[in-house]
Amino acid sequence: MKVERIQLYHIDLRKRPPHHQLFAIRLCTDDGLCGVGEIAMPYGVGGESVLAAARAVGERFVLGCDPARPEALWQSVFRGSYWGLGHSLALYGAMAGFDLACWDIKGKSVGRPLHDLLGGRVRDSLDLYANHWYGDAKTPEEFAAKAAAAVAAGWRGLKFDPFREHAGRTQAAAVQLDPAAGKRGVARAKAVREAIGPDVRLYFDLHGALAPDDAVRWCAELVELEPAFIEEPVATLHADATARVRAALPRLPLAGGERLYLRQHFLPYLEKGLFDVVQPDVCLAGGITETRKIAALAESYSVRVQLHNCAGPICTAASLHLMLATPNASPQEWFPFWEDGRYDMVHEPFEPIARDGAFDAAHANRPGLGVELNDDYVQPFLVSELSK
Repeated sequence: MKVERIQLYHIDLRKRPPHHQLFAIRLCTDDGLCGVGEIAMPYGVGGESVLAAARAVGERFVLGCDPARPEALWQSVFRGSYWGLGHSLALYGAMAGFDLACWDIKGKSVGRPLHDLLGGRVRDSLDLYANHWYGDAKTPEEFAAKAAAAVAAGWRGLKFDPFREHAGRTQAAAVQLDPAAGKRGVARAKAVREAIGPDVRLYFDLHGALAPDDAVRWCAELVELEPAFIEEPVATLHADATARVRAALPRLPLAGGERLYLRQHFLPYLEKGLFDVVQPDVCLAGGITETRKIAALAESYSVRVQLHNCAGPICTAASLHLMLATPNASPQEWFPFWEDGRYDMVHEPFEPIARDGAFDAAHANRPGLGVELNDDYVQPFLVSELSK
C-alpha cells in the first residue's frame, strides 16, 4: 500500500465569527483507501505557513510512502527535514496532519476504530468540559446566565478566560494587566462559580498572557473558587515563569502545553513538577505518533493529559480516540457551540453526539478516525493536489 495522492484544504471561515481558518489533509492510496488529517492553526498569525510546509513534506516524504507505517514516516520527516530537530511549528503541524491521515488509513485497512490500534480503550466513556459556551458575554451577569444555561444543557465542566476584555478576543502577552480588568475578571469568575454551584468543574484559561507577578496576584483570588486547573497563567517560552507561579501558589493546579510540541519541550515542566495536566494538541504536536509518547511521558511523572482541542471535527475525532486509550486522561476539552458551520466539513461529526458532559465510547466504533470529509462542503476549499 502506497500513498499516491494528497489533497490539501484551506477552509477559510474568517468572515464568520469567531473568524477561524481550518486546514485539512486527505491521503489516498493505490488500493483505494483514503485517510484524513488536520493541522490546528485556526487563529493567530501565520496559519497559511502550514500549507507550504505540508506541500513540501508531502512531495518529499509522503507521496509513495506506506501509510500503515506512521512511525517510520514520522521519523523520516523529523530526521530528514533538518528543521524537525529544531523548533518548527509549521513543520510539526504538517507532520501531525499527515500522521493522523496515516493512522486513519491504518484503522480502515483492518476495519477497526483508531483506539483499538492504540492498545484498546481503557474507559467506556470520556468526561468532557465545554469551551466557547460564553458567546458574546461581557458583564459578570451575562457570564453567569450563559454558564447556568450550559450547565442546564448537561455540561459538568466549563472553561473560559475571565480577564479578556471580550471573551473571544486575544490580548497582548506578558504585559501588566490593568487593575480594573483584573477586578472585572475576578467578578466574572465569582459570578460563574455562584451560578453553577460547587460541584461543576470550573477551568480558567489565561492564554499565557500575564507576567508572573500579575499571574500570582490575580490567580491568588481565582484559587479560592477551587478551579480544576488554571491553564497557562504565563507564557511557556521557558519554564521559570511557571515555576514562579507554582512557588507562590502551591495549592493552584496548573495546566499547559498547547504551544509545546515534542516530548523534549514538555520534559522541563515535568521534571520540575510544574504542570498537573499537560495539554499537547494532537494536530500540532506531531500527531498521534508523538502525542501518545507525550502522554506516556506524563504518566511516568504521575501527571494527567488533556488534549488541547479548538480546531475542526477531525482534530476532535483524533483527540477522542487517543484519550479513550490513554490511562492518565483528564476530562477532555470540547467545543459544542461553534457557530460558523465547521462541523459540516465532515460527515457524522462527533461534537453533537456528546451527552451530559461525556462521550460514550460505543459511538466511536467506525474504522479509523470515524469521520470523512464532506466533499460538497470542502471542495471549494481545495488548494493543492499532489500525485505520484
